[in-house]
Amino acid sequence: MKLGKALWAVALAAPFVWGGCVVEIEPDPFGPEVSVEGAWLINGAAPSAASCDAVGITDVRVRVLDGAGSWIDRSLTFPCAQGSFSTSPVLLAGDYDLVVEAVNRSGGADVLVAAADPMAFRASFGDTIVLGTVDFVVDSVPAGTLQGSWTINGATPDAGNCAGLGIAEVHVQFLDGAGVPDPASTLAYACATGGFSELLVPGSYEIRVVAVDADGVIIATAMDQMFTLADGDTFIINGGAPVDFVGGFNPLGNDAVLNATWSIGGQMSTDKSCDAVAATSVELWFYAPDDTELTSGVRVVMGAPCGDGVFNSGTPLLAAGDYLVAAQLLATGGAVISEVQTASPVTVGAGTPLDLDLDFRLDSSTVVAFFEWESRTASGTYTDCATAGVDAMRWELFFDDGTAGGAFVAGQDRGMTVACGEEINVMSGVGGAPLAPGDYDVVIEGYRGGFKSWDPVGICSLTIDAAGGLGLSTCAADYNP
Repeated sequence: MKLGKALWAVALAAPFVWGGCVVEIEPDPFGPEVSVEGAWLINGAAPSAASCDAVGITDVRVRVLDGAGSWIDRSLTFPCAQGSFSTSPVLLAGDYDLVVEAVNRSGGADVLVAAADPMAFRASFGDTIVLGTVDFVVDSVPAGTLQGSWTINGATPDAGNCAGLGIAEVHVQFLDGAGVPDPASTLAYACATGGFSELLVPGSYEIRVVAVDADGVIIATAMDQMFTLADGDTFIINGGAPVDFVGGFNPLGNDAVLNATWSIGGQMSTDKSCDAVAATSVELWFYAPDDTELTSGVRVVMGAPCGDGVFNSGTPLLAAGDYLVAAQLLATGGAVISEVQTASPVTVGAGTPLDLDLDFRLDSSTVVAFFEWESRTASGTYTDCATAGVDAMRWELFFDDGTAGGAFVAGQDRGMTVACGEEINVMSGVGGAPLAPGDYDVVIEGYRGGFKSWDPVGICSLTIDAAGGLGLSTCAADYNP
């Protein structure tokens, strides 16, 4: 990071009085004898929260240099937007070099943004060192954005529901390599504000979101998360969903990692299988073990698209305990396509990952065939209906019942066609009968201008494993260029 330069002037408010005595400098220069005053600008203007954020300065401090070393202290550290300070006596009388520094402490470590040149002082008991106005001349610094929000029992927070749970503030703690929070870098927000957006210096971070009462005692811990910010990046906690603080039952904690895998109707969850049933996401709900009617659960947002088929929280997400778990396969807008529940409570042990393997069954066994139109003269060259020049198609679905060619299940009558598409979706057979588990073949013919594009055009096979299963295949259907 480029360091800015600081322009400043200094004066002593009281004259030096030396009576021939020797002033001994203690190893720690802080004490109740000398006060300090000062002020600063950001690029020539009075600082504000916005201007401090723009250049990545969170605090301004005075570093004290003496013969014994270099010293910083909370008594000489101030919020950037404050713009000035006047202390009570904070230093012992003595000889010092003072350095005014602008720092960024948002990530738990002090990052120097700008510093003035050291200035020598000799101060006696009762003196006040007056620092003139320091102008921190700093270019805009690289920054990423950390954002997050929270709810109370699923509702927008306000003074009433926050008080109902005893939550005064929500804190975002920055953890060191040992997982210990740094109080100096903690971000604190009134519970009723419901969210935040902060600029951070690019880098790698680990954070913990907690709710505290009026005495600062932690009463709920939501999660630990690790992330890396580059310049211009935005990271939203909890996968973009609000952290939900709930009264009473709460499965969220720091005891166990959550791992989940899911399939749809026996098919591995991929973009294709999710598209086949119009699914977009998967949600988990945890319930108390005696809540067999699943009336009051806590949502655990995984933030993974349906097509990923797998989720790993990376850091502990769950509290130890016994839970009933329900998983939902959701469409756009939150409509539930399928739901699966654990038959009995699962046990989450401290330090032991919870592994969930979910198979979402469908209301009706379904066959979905996707078609990739392939040039018969250039094998491996695929395109869509329009580019292939295929304007109509005829398809038939056959069930492998052991007879030659199989039993006809569904499709167009001979000579009938439908507009060309890239998929068919079949949930019932002849007479509306449900599709039975077993093996199926799809036969597809493409037409152009009323004539068959190529014959045979394409045959593909698929399997329905059991009731509510999904038979899925991608077929290469020939066209005649």
